[in-house]
Amino acid sequence: TGVVAVAKGCRKLQVISLFTCTSITDISLKAIGKRCKGLLSLNVGRCGGLTDAGVAALARGCPKLSALNLAGSKAVSERGLGELASNCAGLSTLNVTGCEEITLNGLRACIDGLGFVAEAKTFFGLVPTADAVPRKISAQQYMLETEAALAIQRTWSNLKLRRGAKAYSEHLRRDRAALKIQLCFGRFKRYMKEVRRNQARREQAAAGFMQRVWRGKQQRGLVAQSIAYTHWLNSQAPLWVRVQTAWRGYYVRLRDQDVARLLLDLYENRRQEALNAMCVFIQATVRRFLARIRAGAWFEVKYQRNRDRNVAVLRIQCCGRAYNSLRRKLMMQIEKERIAALRNKAACRIQAFFPGNARPVQRAHEEAGAGAAAEAA
Repeated sequence: TGVVAVAKGCRKLQVISLFTCTSITDISLKAIGKRCKGLLSLNVGRCGGLTDAGVAALARGCPKLSALNLAGSKAVSERGLGELASNCAGLSTLNVTGCEEITLNGLRACIDGLGFVAEAKTFFGLVPTADAVPRKISAQQYMLETEAALAIQRTWSNLKLRRGAKAYSEHLRRDRAALKIQLCFGRFKRYMKEVRRNQARREQAAAGFMQRVWRGKQQRGLVAQSIAYTHWLNSQAPLWVRVQTAWRGYYVRLRDQDVARLLLDLYENRRQEALNAMCVFIQATVRRFLARIRAGAWFEVKYQRNRDRNVAVLRIQCCGRAYNSLRRKLMMQIEKERIAALRNKAACRIQAFFPGNARPVQRAHEEAGAGAAAEAA
């Protein structure tokens, strides 16, 4: 995370050394390749957590890389070496000591692809050749000459295009009046053509309207005649139908005795059916009348039953009340007799205690007994 933060904050770094930082992984190389586009030298020797994916991301993101140390990265193979050779054309120093997946043939193929490097003698990797600087200078000079020639060609082409555009604009300015006249004449021709077409359409529409009016007038006359004739037929048809019916009936009855007999039978049957229907109607009326009478009698019986039931309930209630009153009266009488008996008993006891005053007490007791008997009576 520290390398990612540094790459994110310092985008213009050109030289980075992370030698023996064992926590460096492909995520760090991807962050460097994504952020530090102008990186020239990177030292990640003895960082064992690197693979081809991180080397490929670094090669694609840092095309100006010229020195790289991958010593001790055992997971880096010739695939990552190929990515470096194809994307970093200016790579001059490469140390892949300890990369067990990279062979001598792969290193030589990388040398052939780069062109300005040779096999190192003190370590397993690449170093720049003795004539690398002059060859690079000549190559750069050739590239500059090529770019200059292309720039001159583009400038000349742009100049020709500008001259052609200027001449074309001059031609357009020169012929603008003629073009305007041609456009105006063309518009006038189209306008006149449209006017003639509209005039022809209006004439055709007027002719069609006159034809429709004339045909409508004729058709309305014919329709009125047909309607009047139809009304006359409809008004006369019932009369003629009745006449024809009467004549056919009279003629058939006159000429055919069987038909006359059948007609008489038909009339008799219809009269009998009418009589039967009248009898049925009279029977239904009488039945309804009797049903209403029976329903009234039944309602009267029901009303009488309800009234008798109510009278019986009132009588039962009166008997119950009389019984309750008599029962209460008897209970009161029994209670008075019990009280009188208690008084007599008490008077007797008092007399037993006071023998000299027995007569007045006995007289009072007798008077109390007589009063109680009178009340009971």
